[in-house]
Amino acid sequence: MVPPFAPWYPHVMDDAAIEQLATALQKRVAENVRQVRLAKSMTQETLSAEAMLAPRHLQKIEAGEVNVTLKTLAAIAGALGVHPESLFRPPEQQ
Repeated sequence: MVPPFAPWYPHVMDDAAIEQLATALQKRVAENVRQVRLAKSMTQETLSAEAMLAPRHLQKIEAGEVNVTLKTLAAIAGALGVHPESLFRPPEQQ
């Protein structure tokens, strides 16, 4: 029997499906970081300083141009005052 989480389990996904999922998550994180930052009336410069990131790196994260590490995601979430998990949620669950 295949467990109910199988669609997310890499061993039952082909490379194209994994790439598609990774791209979707990258875009979601990018959108959520930007949405939360704007909701808190923060500039990219302020957030990057508080998260100890180069401003250009934050710009690339918000544009969905780079894969963000968990360490960087934790720093961004901390600077935004949210739990890192919230940055993975679909917008309607924020």
